[in-house]
Amino acid sequence: MSERAKRRASERIRGHSMSDNLDRVLNAAGGAWRADQPPPPDVDTSRFLRSTHGPRARVWAPIAAVAGVAAVLAVVVLPIAFGGGGGGGAPLGAEPSGSPEPAATPVRSAPMEGFGTLLREADGTMKLCREVMVLTSLPPAGAGCSPVFVLVTGVGDEWFTQEATSGQRWSEPVRVEGSYGAGTLAVTKVEAARPDPPAYVEPPVPCPEPPAGWAPGYGVPAGQDQFTTFNALAEHVRGNPDRFTDVWEGHPDGPPKGEDYRAVYVVGTTGDVDQARAELTAMYPGNLCVHQVAYSWTKLTEIADQLQSVSSTPIQAEALVIENKVRVNVVALDPPTSATLDTVGRDALIIDEPLLKWLE
Repeated sequence: MSERAKRRASERIRGHSMSDNLDRVLNAAGGAWRADQPPPPDVDTSRFLRSTHGPRARVWAPIAAVAGVAAVLAVVVLPIAFGGGGGGGAPLGAEPSGSPEPAATPVRSAPMEGFGTLLREADGTMKLCREVMVLTSLPPAGAGCSPVFVLVTGVGDEWFTQEATSGQRWSEPVRVEGSYGAGTLAVTKVEAARPDPPAYVEPPVPCPEPPAGWAPGYGVPAGQDQFTTFNALAEHVRGNPDRFTDVWEGHPDGPPKGEDYRAVYVVGTTGDVDQARAELTAMYPGNLCVHQVAYSWTKLTEIADQLQSVSSTPIQAEALVIENKVRVNVVALDPPTSATLDTVGRDALIIDEPLLKWLE
């Protein structure tokens, strides 16, 4: 071998060795960085799902501490399950273990109408769902009903215009009529129905403006870090759910339309407002509204869990921070369901239009 060839071979070997060393250094540094990060917040899997009714208008509310967001963004998540809470979950489109049975027959039997989305499972079972959630992959890999649904019969194939690779098919939003009995709606009429979404109105900041007015932006004084102080506020509020609700962001001048805006973090408390304001202002020196609410976050989630544990009929319940109530979806407001809602008190609830209503 010539001296020139030997030099090239030596350079290649040295280059591979340096590359291997660099890989080891980077891997070690990456492992050390990950070990130092705070536990990531729960991932909101709703961003991987698309509702057939489109997104709901919601006021932005901070979900995760800023320090935790970076850790989540460093991980690529492939959503393959449709389930809540920790670990596992049935595949999207399959009924999860312990899911509620379709609603029992209402006491008052009569022709009914329903608004929702039709879903046909791969085995031919058909359902009218409050919403159908679809994986946003292309093509869609699967779909699943929201917890509020009823079994249906008598729907023609032409209504199932969308399809997943799982063999499931679903419709655009529809209005149906039929006779409901024994847990099944025998459909006699189907028509397209896409109701206009309600106009979005941002809720007002529930505190009077201070004498000096809300400061521009978030109002954090110069020299103090917005993210650090917000994280301290959020961690304290979420660490005391028996006294507080979560933090949400309001805008006294309406939704921001440029760089000139004023934003206020809002916290509800079931305790003494003045004491809570002093406690939280020590952590967050920016624009802060602390106001009285009827229900703590613990109480709201207890109400939601209580309603969703009912086995006689599916009830979907969601704790709402801004409204300080629990949003409820039901199959029908029949006497048993109404009695269940009365056990927690109607003042705590926002009851959406039921999936089925009696035709008068």
